[in-house]
Amino acid sequence: MLKIKRVITAIGNPILNKELRSQDINILCGDILYKEGILEFLEENNDIDFIIVNENIPGNIRIEELTDKIRQKNNKIKVILITKNHDDKVRVFRKIEKIDKEKIENIILNKNSVYNMKTIPINDFFDDDTKDGKVISILGPNGIGKSIFSITFSNSIKDKKVLIVDFDVFNNSLNNLLGIKDNGKKKSYIVNNNIDITDYIVKIENNMDYLLSMNLIFNTELQVSSQRIRNIISRLKNKYDYIIVDTSAEGLIEYTKEVVKISDEIIFISGANLLEIKKSQKLLDIYTKEWNIPKEIIKIIFNKYTKQSLDDEVLKQIFRNYEIIGKIKLSDYYDLAINKNKTNRNEIQKEINHIGRKIVKVKVRKKSRRF
Repeated sequence: MLKIKRVITAIGNPILNKELRSQDINILCGDILYKEGILEFLEENNDIDFIIVNENIPGNIRIEELTDKIRQKNNKIKVILITKNHDDKVRVFRKIEKIDKEKIENIILNKNSVYNMKTIPINDFFDDDTKDGKVISILGPNGIGKSIFSITFSNSIKDKKVLIVDFDVFNNSLNNLLGIKDNGKKKSYIVNNNIDITDYIVKIENNMDYLLSMNLIFNTELQVSSQRIRNIISRLKNKYDYIIVDTSAEGLIEYTKEVVKISDEIIFISGANLLEIKKSQKLLDIYTKEWNIPKEIIKIIFNKYTKQSLDDEVLKQIFRNYEIIGKIKLSDYYDLAINKNKTNRNEIQKEINHIGRKIVKVKVRKKSRRF
């Protein structure tokens, strides 16, 4: 049964205040006419779920100061702000550009899901727990195994809240690997400039979620919006310990550049033969020389490693300016990972776990390893 939502409004529209009253939305008072009136109400009763505020109503208090004071009164209150200003200084639950009864009802009653899949309820996503998440981008030549590594690496991180972000919009391999079906609605949402992140988050495991990001990186002109990318990642860092970003090397597209620039750490996956190494060196030169990515944050992993691959010492010399953190043998890794066949999978996951512990700075038991 749906919990009744306790709501107050300060929108300069008494008629809408009355129209919002329903069996599921309990409007606690008439429309409040000025900003300070919200704080006066909270002095008497702060046991509410939502406050709907129009930033244009009268008042001597700035809107960012008002929202801060609301959080001080009760940090569980969700503020829906009616504003055309998308400045991140004002931290609220949702921003909408105009008074829209249907949209407000949908937000309050959590009816915004656009996918026929298990999404995270808004109330669970925007909880009291504020984190200081770390963004880790997975880079490398096309076909080297970035998507599979993103999943297996994310699985190796235990007791932390992890989000996988699919920024490889050309291939969307993560959808297939995770068994997520595209129901055809994605394209109609690409130009939606006012979206709710929670509509695009899918729960995969208890501690691991997945973000369908294609609709989040473009503005209404279908151009890459660097500010949107930064805003979204900034918000997500407050909710996750680790954000793992699967990228594309297709044409070195602009949005990959934007997310790489705000990454705390980069895992670069290379092959261990001469052809793959040449590809890797070209990409690394672009990332470090043209995009000015510090070499110190780039960690190298060799994937599809076989007995015929270059010797460890040779690889160390070629990539001497970077930290090498491990190698993954080819064997049956791909079929096992894609088909989810658990036979002999422990050995593969063991190597991924070892690499994962290095990346997330967990102490690793001393072992005889070349890397």
